[in-house]
Amino acid sequence: MMSLASRSNLIHLSERKNIWGRNPLDSCLPRPVIVRAQKNAAKNVASSERGQIARISKMFDKAELSISSYDTAWVAMVPSRDCPQSPCFPECLDWVLQNQHPDGSWCLLPNHPLLIKDSLSSTLACIVALQKWKVGELLVKRGLDFIRSNSWSANDKNQYSPMGFNVIFPGMIKYAKDLELNLPLDSTFVDTMHHKQDLEIKANRGRLDYFAEGFGESYNWKNAMIHQRSNGSLFNSPATTAAGLIHLHDHKSFEYLQKILEVYKNAVPTIYPLDIYSGLCMVDRFVRLGIDRYFKNEIESILHETYRCWIQRSEEILLDITTCAMAFRLLRMNGYEISSDTNTILELYKASQIKISQEEPILDKIGVWTSSFLKKQVRSQTIEDPRLHKEVEYALQHPLGYLDRLDKRRTIEQYDIDNLQLLKTSCSGSTFYNRDLWSFSLQDFNICQAIQRKELRELERWGEVTGLGGLKFARQRIASCYFCIAATLFSPELSDARSCWAKNASLATFVDDFFDVGATKEEMLNLIELVQRWDGLSTAVYCSENVEILYSALHDTINELAAKALIQQGRCVKHHLIEVWLDFLKCMMQEDEWVRSKSATTLEEYLPNGRISIALGPTVLTTQYFLGSALSEEIVRSAEYGSLFLHMGCTARLFNDLQTSKRESEQGKLNYLSLLVLHSRGEITEDDAMETVRGIIESHRRQLLSMVVQTKGSKVPKPCKDMFWETTQVLRYFYMSSDDYTSTSKTIGDIKAVIHDQLSLAPCLS
Repeated sequence: MMSLASRSNLIHLSERKNIWGRNPLDSCLPRPVIVRAQKNAAKNVASSERGQIARISKMFDKAELSISSYDTAWVAMVPSRDCPQSPCFPECLDWVLQNQHPDGSWCLLPNHPLLIKDSLSSTLACIVALQKWKVGELLVKRGLDFIRSNSWSANDKNQYSPMGFNVIFPGMIKYAKDLELNLPLDSTFVDTMHHKQDLEIKANRGRLDYFAEGFGESYNWKNAMIHQRSNGSLFNSPATTAAGLIHLHDHKSFEYLQKILEVYKNAVPTIYPLDIYSGLCMVDRFVRLGIDRYFKNEIESILHETYRCWIQRSEEILLDITTCAMAFRLLRMNGYEISSDTNTILELYKASQIKISQEEPILDKIGVWTSSFLKKQVRSQTIEDPRLHKEVEYALQHPLGYLDRLDKRRTIEQYDIDNLQLLKTSCSGSTFYNRDLWSFSLQDFNICQAIQRKELRELERWGEVTGLGGLKFARQRIASCYFCIAATLFSPELSDARSCWAKNASLATFVDDFFDVGATKEEMLNLIELVQRWDGLSTAVYCSENVEILYSALHDTINELAAKALIQQGRCVKHHLIEVWLDFLKCMMQEDEWVRSKSATTLEEYLPNGRISIALGPTVLTTQYFLGSALSEEIVRSAEYGSLFLHMGCTARLFNDLQTSKRESEQGKLNYLSLLVLHSRGEITEDDAMETVRGIIESHRRQLLSMVVQTKGSKVPKPCKDMFWETTQVLRYFYMSSDDYTSTSKTIGDIKAVIHDQLSLAPCLS
């Protein structure tokens, strides 16, 4: 069975040497090809930042998990096999004797206003351990005083409650009584706690083995050994394993606890080991903070080691629901071949969105179930941790993620240096929630922002110099176009890529408006002919000033980008840049002809044309020459590259049509939904058409993601494939609720967040 100790995305680590080093088995494993968009970013930073990077890099070599007084107390209770009147692990008993807080408690954070119930549980465990061995009489007295003063917290619903508290705490009360320890608790309180334990047992019959220490002698400890893992533990829990060892001698359990103490010396954490989980959390944390590009080698090593454990069906992955789901999500998104056989709640909900085939009904079912479960949790306000509540809300609102840079800003803003997690007791991983990591992430975000502000100013000057800013018929969307790419491609070294995207997207917007409202048929044909001939500006013949402005801007921009691409690619790509623009213009012309003739074109004609007229050829295909990866003519003309472009284009066109159907129908424009209804001859309603389109979008999205994460036999560089996928995320952002590209009401705040408003806040403190 999987462990009930499900964890959130907090990193918990044991102090040990680097476990992510190369393994002799590595050469035998299938390994995804990882093509970097640029050299390791760490080589390009200023010397002042290198110290921070070096300190952060040490997290991969040595990590920490806080000591658990609760678990240490249970290990201290284990009697010696040779001398039952003495502790088997006297060093743990010594730790208990030496680590009582001035208020009489044992806990991670004394005086924390919401963790008093946690302190109550840990303190009782330590008192019972001391009483068992008849030591620390004064400490026991002070501990009893603490329990007397704080017993109210056991029934306070506002307190954060350790996992299994209503099972374990009553069990320890009984254990204390058996040891003739007179607890300062009245009979009503004790009866209430035992009643709560009975209710838990009835409600969760057969599913409380993880909290077995709360049952004492009444538990069938021989049957418990069916849950013993290969490392000798019960659920990787020192407390449960120690309780089992108290009642039933088992050499593997003894060796498990002994191994922990070899690492931690005289105490234990609340869960051990966490090698795979902690590594995956590290990857997830660095990606979400936007600094993963500085640690490519370390992250690659973690993922490969995780994949090795996955294919060997390691217990540490398969018997822990959160580790299993997180491994599935991160491995699949990084190109490893992973089957869909996993299970969890929040992590599983995230994993269920990574569907790449129609043949994965289990992920669809998991997605429905986890979504329903989490929505119910949010509505009923049953998630005690406010940070986790916000994370669940955010995940439900953005199942496929948000714009990358907005996600990262949110992560930095909500970063909690003192973040704790509550399992059977509170614990923390200070190595991962520390000021160095937060400070470096914030500094890196602000540096990228400063570069982006400069780039935007240059683009605005470009708009004025080219005359595009003076076109009366056109939307002025240079800032919005730049925001699209800045929110996705933010590394300083990708400045040319951002400029290329923004210029081409802006030009495409001006041309789209020109064809829609500002041009005669003669002007449209004139512009297309000019691009076909690619006349020099001095010899070109224009039928209007608007055509001259558009062609001149396009001509100069393509020539500029072709010159830059020649340096980066080592070959001339101007012919391809002109080609994608010409395809776009011709498809725009075709749509205009359909509208002018009022002909009801077929769906088979509309979508192949529409996926080009959405203008992603000029923006995406051109920008890919500036991602730092070699794009040969063979790759650009390959079936793989064409399919990636097709699925992205169809997704984009249908996203647009889904949200603009009503407006475009009123304007007499073509739209996939209206054509679907029209050609059905009354058999399909508008609502039916919307569902059909959503299904087609999902099909193209899955096929696109399948190709993006596929590494076997793929020739397209990973950064280029990633851009196809990330572009659909940008479009989803704009078309999520309306045709937001035509309005700045929603985007203005996000533009400020990504480009203009610097981060200068203090980290969140518990």
